[in-house]
Amino acid sequence: MLQHCIGELSRRERTLLALALDALTQPDDLPDAALALAQLRRLAGSDGLAVRQGAALATVRQGLEEAAGLPLLAANPVVLAHHIAVRIPAPCDAATFYAYVLGEQTPVRWLPALRPLHYAAIRADGVPNGSATADCLARVLLVPVGPDDTAEELKHAVLGITKAADYLGVRWTTDPARAAWYAELMTAWYGLDHDAFRPLRVYP
Repeated sequence: MLQHCIGELSRRERTLLALALDALTQPDDLPDAALALAQLRRLAGSDGLAVRQGAALATVRQGLEEAAGLPLLAANPVVLAHHIAVRIPAPCDAATFYAYVLGEQTPVRWLPALRPLHYAAIRADGVPNGSATADCLARVLLVPVGPDDTAEELKHAVLGITKAADYLGVRWTTDPARAAWYAELMTAWYGLDHDAFRPLRVYP
């Protein structure tokens, strides 16, 4: 459209437009190949942001899988995420789990606080599962991960989720055999009246 409009201008008007553009153009407005290459190296170089972020995400994901054993939402392979999404298994109360994680000083984000379900989706005709959708959102915690997080910060992100899962009996939900073994071990160590890990009945 702009080219069409310029084509309709007279030669004199086109000359004036070119002079105006030259006058308004600053050196910083022009492409800077050296700067662009430097930014590319910072992002995609061998020690760039993308590599560091990918390594941090992999470390936290592995830690959560092995230590907490909770369901993790699959990562989008095209997007460089800045968090790991953890699903709180039923029948564990989601708000209590969230409070326990915060009590461990783990800086998680609770999905319904970040993106609550729109009220129209809850009460709209033909959407009987609005409350079910809200409950599904309430069961997702986002564990932030950064490319410059220290090893101690990465460990703490895993530890807070793991301790909450242990306290509330949902640790190793993804591995019921291991959860049962761990519960038996706690009983063997501390006796039948212990207050350590006791699995909730979330397994078939």
